[in-house]
Amino acid sequence: MINLLPEQLKKDFIYARRNRVLRKYLVISIVGSVGLMLIATLGLILYKNSWNNNQSQINSIQNKLNSENIASTNTQITNFSNTFKLVTKVLSQEILFSKMITAIGAAMPSNTALTGLSINSTSTGINLTANASSYNTATQIQVNLSDPSRGLFKNVDIVSINNSGSTGNNNLPFTVSLRALFNNTNQFLLINQKAVK
Repeated sequence: MINLLPEQLKKDFIYARRNRVLRKYLVISIVGSVGLMLIATLGLILYKNSWNNNQSQINSIQNKLNSENIASTNTQITNFSNTFKLVTKVLSQEILFSKMITAIGAAMPSNTALTGLSINSTSTGINLTANASSYNTATQIQVNLSDPSRGLFKNVDIVSINNSGSTGNNNLPFTVSLRALFNNTNQFLLINQKAVK
């Protein structure tokens, strides 16, 4: 087919087609831009709502914690824990003398008598005095009390042995003074009572 239209008219048709295509792209671009703006706006609104909800939850939890007074409760727990540790420490050093004196009496050899018992100011040991019938019997007291199988004391030292002669008890004329140190795992401590049966 031969196109006999004038040149100007041909150019007008070409430009009309191009304008129609450009108009189509322009409409698509405008619709796309509006769509992107709507999506961005919706995203910002959702983000803002989510942020506000999170802030309100944080404030609610903070108010709840403040109303429950967690800091005061933690302080009370710490104070209770410290008091319990102090009580445990005191009780761990508390000696049951009734059981200890019975055990010392059982360890005394025959022909001896326990006459005195005093606590040392350091509370790591005690001072003992006893009467004995002879010098050997007096030293036997030290041997019996320091016997590891009895578990009474870690160390027992003789401070002095005196012979009172006829002025004292005639049957037990020797007086012995002893210094005894408690074991680290003293069975007469209040908290070690499961070891004593």
